[in-house]
Amino acid sequence: MFPALSASPAPQGPVVKDALAVEQRPLLCHFPVSDEPVDMVAARNAILATLPLPEEAPDDTLSPLSIPAPLTIQEFISTLSGPLRVSLNQYRLFYATTTVWCPEREEHGYFYTPAFKCSTNPRVATAHRWSPVDVIARMNKPTECFFNKDGIWYYAGVYTAFRLADLTTKEWAALSPEVTQMLVKETIIARKNTSPQNVYETTQLYAAGALKVACVALQCVGFNNAMYTALLEQARIFTQSKWAAATGKASPAPPAPAPIPVAGLGSGSVWNVHANSVNLSARPAGVVGGGDDLVSGMAAMTLGRRSQNENRDENAPSVIGDGRKR
Repeated sequence: MFPALSASPAPQGPVVKDALAVEQRPLLCHFPVSDEPVDMVAARNAILATLPLPEEAPDDTLSPLSIPAPLTIQEFISTLSGPLRVSLNQYRLFYATTTVWCPEREEHGYFYTPAFKCSTNPRVATAHRWSPVDVIARMNKPTECFFNKDGIWYYAGVYTAFRLADLTTKEWAALSPEVTQMLVKETIIARKNTSPQNVYETTQLYAAGALKVACVALQCVGFNNAMYTALLEQARIFTQSKWAAATGKASPAPPAPAPIPVAGLGSGSVWNVHANSVNLSARPAGVVGGGDDLVSGMAAMTLGRRSQNENRDENAPSVIGDGRKR
């Protein structure tokens, strides 16, 4: 059976560490009116709406990375080289299923992740243990991020993270089966010999509030246009090389059919309205330049990690995935 777990307290007045400075300052609190899902979501979005936006904004329409199936984005990134690969030594992947984006400032959002995980003792196959998770450890500094919607990957920008109020039991009950199943799977992924009973028991622990789902805020602190352009070009070259290897022909890969635009939720900036699969072959000449020039220029590029003290409200906090990128 599962051991008793102490519920991690929801942050009442979180202290947010500036990703680019040692300074710490309290985050403006927006307490929910109630524990109803709609009020909890509104309180989180109220915090996100106070965060400043970076100056390095992308175009209104983001182009996808044309990675041919069944290859993964991890495999694509592993094929990169030089400064571009070095710049992606640390990156994070987010999915539409577990990511929510602020309707007022759609560049910011938050994602769901287990606050506790179960693993099997490597020395005793029948012994399992629960451990708390440091949910922002992998984003303790500005991090390049990618977002997946409907199986399509996009470069999202540079993000930092901080903790918001955990998901309530009412919010858990309101989640779709797809989301709860993904969170349960992630919770016990390190446990060996899992059974349907283990999945059921873990689900019940979440429903009772014994296990917590952390909500981790994502603050966009930059958008690296040089990396974005280089990634699009490298993805195009990568797709063509895979197509040539499969067909024995050196001609370019056939263009993908134009996708149907995705309707959004919010006021409609980059992700909620315009995140769609633009046909790269239809881009105007010169928009995506030659691969050699782009990659050679990566050494001098900035990663969107400029000082956040520029053009920022002095009272605004600086902090560090169904939503923004809907």
